[in-house]
Amino acid sequence: MTDDDVVIGELRARYAAGALSLDEFERRVERVVEEGPEAVDPSIGGDGAGDTADRDPVAILRERYARGEIDDDEYRRRLDVLGEDVPDRAAEPS
Repeated sequence: MTDDDVVIGELRARYAAGALSLDEFERRVERVVEEGPEAVDPSIGGDGAGDTADRDPVAILRERYARGEIDDDEYRRRLDVLGEDVPDRAAEPS
């Protein structure tokens, strides 16, 4: 795993936690890709949504969804941005 992967992983977790907007997430990832991991401190900014170090972004999203912090559309949108498979609505239990 490269330093880029580590920083981008932390950015993904902060985005999933709601600490970064989509625009801020994309801007920071782009800077890491173009300028390297030193260009971005993933812990700076956002709303301080807690410690996301070593957390799986999808697990964070599931927890937020289960607590009712985000609705179905937001859950699916964030999964899609993270590049994860979005479950088919018909296949989900009701």
